[in-house]
Amino acid sequence: MKKLFQEFLQSNNEIIQNEIYQYFLQINKNSKKDSNKKRIKTYAISVPTDEILSQCPNFSSVLRSHLKIEMIDLFRYYVTPAKSKMGIHIDGTDPKVPFGLNFPVYNSTNNYMYWYNVSDSDMHLFNAHKKYGYMPSYIPKKGANLKIIECKNIDKPYFVKTDIMHNVVNNTNEDRIILSVRFLLDQAIQNPDEILL
Repeated sequence: MKKLFQEFLQSNNEIIQNEIYQYFLQINKNSKKDSNKKRIKTYAISVPTDEILSQCPNFSSVLRSHLKIEMIDLFRYYVTPAKSKMGIHIDGTDPKVPFGLNFPVYNSTNNYMYWYNVSDSDMHLFNAHKKYGYMPSYIPKKGANLKIIECKNIDKPYFVKTDIMHNVVNNTNEDRIILSVRFLLDQAIQNPDEILL
């Protein structure tokens, strides 16, 4: 994917957004916070493809009418808590994940996805915390020279480039939740056009 982001739908469909939010609430074991302990870490939850497509019929219909559904590998919710940021990283290692299709689920205003330039010598492999739903990735070394390329508020469904350094900054007082659709890596898919109908 050459662009950093590419529009998937022209607007955010509130019916779909509510549907995938309600499903998130059903499956999210971390949604109930201990009253004495506030959750502060970002985390991810992968969900079964067949299950989300059957439980979210409007969402499924949109995907089936726009995408080669058989090319989908997984669905993963990402949660960035209030007033926090996701660590800067590249998705995957070998191979790197070229892009994802991100749907806003909850709180899609005043939080931004950033992309960075960094040299190969300024990054290293990081074995992420599996208990938070993450996989190994590349992250910047301490003191790395990071240069912001661009930032974007993902307020509607976008394809987003994930094989360069990126992160999310949530400037709000509420959690930010997105649902990311990921595609089969063994098919050598590099651009969204390859999976669009």
